[in-house]
Amino acid sequence: MKIDKKIKIIIISVILGIMLGLIFIRFIKKSDILNPLKQNEIKVSEKIQNQEKNKRKKESSIFKKIQFWRKDNVKISEEPQSVMVYKACFGPIEKYINTIGTLVPNDSVELKSEVNAKIDKIFFNEGALVEKGELLIQFDESLAKAEVVDATARYKKAKTEYDALDKLADRGAASKINRSRALAEMEVSSANLNSAKTKLEKHKIFAPFSGRIGIKDLSEGQFIQAGGDLIKLVDYYPMKVDFSVAEADVDKIYVSQEISIFIGGDEQQEYAAKISAIEPESDRANHSFKVRAILDVSEDIAVNSQILKPGRFVKVKIAIDDEQQGIIIPESAIEKAGNEDMVYIVSDGMAMQRIVTVGMRKDGNVEIITGINEGDLVIIKGQQGVSDGRAVIIRDNASTSEVIDEFKKYYKNQNKNNKR
Repeated sequence: MKIDKKIKIIIISVILGIMLGLIFIRFIKKSDILNPLKQNEIKVSEKIQNQEKNKRKKESSIFKKIQFWRKDNVKISEEPQSVMVYKACFGPIEKYINTIGTLVPNDSVELKSEVNAKIDKIFFNEGALVEKGELLIQFDESLAKAEVVDATARYKKAKTEYDALDKLADRGAASKINRSRALAEMEVSSANLNSAKTKLEKHKIFAPFSGRIGIKDLSEGQFIQAGGDLIKLVDYYPMKVDFSVAEADVDKIYVSQEISIFIGGDEQQEYAAKISAIEPESDRANHSFKVRAILDVSEDIAVNSQILKPGRFVKVKIAIDDEQQGIIIPESAIEKAGNEDMVYIVSDGMAMQRIVTVGMRKDGNVEIITGINEGDLVIIKGQQGVSDGRAVIIRDNASTSEVIDEFKKYYKNQNKNNKR
């Protein structure tokens, strides 16, 4: 009995020890006493989270003072923007016909050979100015001169025979038929002689008018076939402009009307011109009329200018006398909204966006066809940073420093917006 009692006590003690051990192990795991690295990680994580919260609070307080727009155009905050305005009003609108033209020389010719011959001598330099009647090319004349000598001899022989028969026929010693036959042979010989002389003359090429020689693509000793190209000659003065006008506008132009010609790329140069002729019949394909104008420039400018070159495209601007009234605002008020033009107007202290249709432009002003009304206050300075619905303050003048500050503020906000 004593043994059984001792065994029971031992079993109970073992069970209690196991239970206490399990409880102790569970407590240790829960308190992470055996895992100090994990505790450090938790502390670092909590520290980072607190820093992020403080940073967000600081950024929130800063951004409350700055206005900018996100991609979805949601306004974060708003402060009044200083702007200058212009009161839209009616004014005279000058209408124009705008088209594209081509510079045309006074005369231009591609000289060609009329004979089969070898070039004996070239008397010009490429790109040089030559005078009318100046000898340009001399072909080898040896064969042509021989043909003239032969034709001259045949003519003299035929003329001698005819003169003799003519005298005999007058005395009745020769028939009139023989005299007529001799006359015909003499006339044929005369024609052959003239043909040979003309052919000889064609071995010399003269300038048909004064002008500038083109690029030389010939050499002395080169054989040229009849009809072959020799050299180009261009007369620059007076310089002309050819362009087309739609049949709907042809009744608005007239001969001697002054027009403007614009030549060049970014830095365009303007020249005055005067309409000299209008084609009496329209082109059946595109229903337009060909028009020619003469540039009002001196001969020295036309000949030596590096800009006025025949074949160049030019912009043609023709003022129409039909003066109309329209809403006018400064061109500086126009901004782009995608592919559309827009302006900001001020209404009740707020900036309001308006999509507009633009018309004629002149001297820094622009015609507004649709979008705003007479009397609207259009923002012309300080648009940077202005958005639809933003509060604005109208000022009569803006200093240079204020304008620069507005630019800086606008681009600073844009950069911060992109980073976010």
